[in-house]
Amino acid sequence: MTRHASSSSISIASSYARGGTEFYIEQPFDIQVRGDFHQIASFLARVAAMPRIVTLHDFTLTPMEDRLRLSMLAKTYRYREDADPGVDAKPGRGKS
Repeated sequence: MTRHASSSSISIASSYARGGTEFYIEQPFDIQVRGDFHQIASFLARVAAMPRIVTLHDFTLTPMEDRLRLSMLAKTYRYREDADPGVDAKPGRGKS
């Protein structure tokens, strides 16, 4: 996300990772970005186009002098390799 923020000419003011679940790893991030309307829209479009699933939650858009501040919660997900003890991590090698 840092790369997409930089490409959109905005800065990430803060980012904080949180928790997970039993079958997949959920990586939530509290994010604040600052920029003008078009820069923030470009950043959101780039996040939406990422190959990984990213969901965006709890938007707050606040005006600041000549810029805007977007605060939000972004969550990414990936399968937890150790979630299924009956399946070996290597393809084709599970319990029979």
